Amino acid sequence: MNKLIILEDTLRDSLYITDFLMEPETSLAYLSELLKAGFSHLEVGHSLGLGAWRTHSSSANDNDLFSHLQPLLHHSLFAFFIPGIGELADAELARNWGLYGIRVGMHAHEVPNALPMLRALKEMGYFVCLNLMKTYGYEPNHFAQLLRGCEPWVDVVYLVDSAGCMLPEALRAYSQALKKHLDPMPALGFHGHNNLSMAVANALALIDEGATFIDTTLGGIGRSGGNIPTETLLSVLTKQGYPIPQAMLLKTLQISEQYRLYLKERGRVFTVNETDILYGHAGFHSSFESKVRRYAEEESLDYHHFVLALCQQNRLQLNPEILAQAAAMVRHAEEKHG
Repeated sequence: MNKLIILEDTLRDSLYITDFLMEPETSLAYLSELLKAGFSHLEVGHSLGLGAWRTHSSSANDNDLFSHLQPLLHHSLFAFFIPGIGELADAELARNWGLYGIRVGMHAHEVPNALPMLRALKEMGYFVCLNLMKTYGYEPNHFAQLLRGCEPWVDVVYLVDSAGCMLPEALRAYSQALKKHLDPMPALGFHGHNNLSMAVANALALIDEGATFIDTTLGGIGRSGGNIPTETLLSVLTKQGYPIPQAMLLKTLQISEQYRLYLKERGRVFTVNETDILYGHAGFHSSFESKVRRYAEEESLDYHHFVLALCQQNRLQLNPEILAQAAAMVRHAEEKHG
């Protein structure tokens, strides 16, 4: 039974549904409760990472947030970092406050050019996680080959099912490709979305593959179909023989209930709907939704068919050429079937 770390991600990834807003005092209160419950690794801050407060809504800038969290910054706390949204200066600020880990979100094809940045983060003293967004957009061996050279600067390589579209056997293939092409192999992590209700099963498959870092959120609350529910994974791992204290599970259930009430008081309710399932079926990232809906409406295209056509073209990015090609596919199919 391999050592396993649950990285509790509610205070970062669930904030998508609150338009990225959470008062620093509230973050401090929930962080304190989660630490008391027994979680050793937690992520905090804006859902889009360090520096995102400059261009997206936020209750506080990074400096104000870490100032409020200062009493607890000696714990293993992480922040998200997307190059281009955040800058190295943002990472330096967080590290100066005492932040332990940084989780770098990027696509696999961006890694070769990002090696100097990963080295810089490691030399700042960070525990560095590489979160490879939309992992499913690459063939497994090509995916793993793109990461060569990152090994000295990365502590954990994360497979990321950004659209909640993956199945256990696919994730096993990525894990095995990483073991084949990376030397030494960093620790393996998993960040899974739950559009098709497969996130827990996917996590268990990767744990069997040796994964030691699994991201979760209270109640699975998060972007699109949500995430791996913290309390569900705790329960399942207990049944598998992991030494998780019953008190930790029960305390987590209490905090999860409190968090849902907190969201409800602010007019936010998390549910998985038919559109989330469509996105999981197609492998469609929900960040594309507003642009794609607008284009489909302007071109009088059926939105559901358009999403499927887009994902046949490209699941990693969106540009005018991809939109036009997918629109042509939908129109051709409509003409063919009358």
